[in-house]
Amino acid sequence: MKFISTLLSLILFSCTTSIETEEHIPDLNAIEAAEKDSVEVISPLPDTVVHDYELEHEAWEDFARIQDEWYDSIYWITLDTFDIEMDCGGCEYAYCDVVLVIEEGRLSSYDVVKEYVCHKEAPEGYIEMIMPFFEKYRFPKSLWNKRIQAKLGTGLKC
Repeated sequence: MKFISTLLSLILFSCTTSIETEEHIPDLNAIEAAEKDSVEVISPLPDTVVHDYELEHEAWEDFARIQDEWYDSIYWITLDTFDIEMDCGGCEYAYCDVVLVIEEGRLSSYDVVKEYVCHKEAPEGYIEMIMPFFEKYRFPKSLWNKRIQAKLGTGLKC
């Protein structure tokens, strides 16, 4: 019995001393360096607003593609829904200037700066019909953490 208790004491002693040695203490500098290598740093959301036509090359292409998708799937349907017929005799423009706040790939908020639909404000429900596309969209990284002012809509050259 004494042999077993001595053996257990030796085992416990050797385990506790090996845990306390430096070889088992994690190298915090190595862990921090590994985290920096594996984590992509995304710039914080700026206070400034950039117009869509001022975006850098990749971001400009990505936003132009998104706007094309929006035109094809939302804009023309919205005009039809509200019986808006653009012509040079009284309805040359149908657009809204909107500041889109994109954080981590999602639209976090937006602000309608100007509404101009046939020489007046957009009809009730118009904004609510055009914005869900952007609210549900997963934006590419080139557009993350940006405030982008965009003209959502178009006009005729009369």
